[in-house]
Amino acid sequence: MTPEQEQATIRHCIEVLEKQTGQRPQGWLSPILAWTAHTDDFLVQDIFDYLYAGEPLSLLVMTLHCHFGGRPLMSAQMHKLLRYFSGHPGVWFPSP
Repeated sequence: MTPEQEQATIRHCIEVLEKQTGQRPQGWLSPILAWTAHTDDFLVQDIFDYLYAGEPLSLLVMTLHCHFGGRPLMSAQMHKLLRYFSGHPGVWFPSP
């Protein structure tokens, strides 16, 4: 499955579940209990895009534990997320 097909499948499944139950799913488990290198990115983007478009006053809390947050992969993923979020006008990043 190409990344485009995977993203289309995830979006379709979310839409079907929301239409049938009246609620968006709160998690994701693929039919084969596996994921690809793209799955996490698709899910985060879809969740953020949904909140951004449909819940303008929503709050997304992200926490990194000190034992994991300093690891290169975790830092790279957090940087990727923040870069994606900051590409949307009106997103507020509080600072101390």
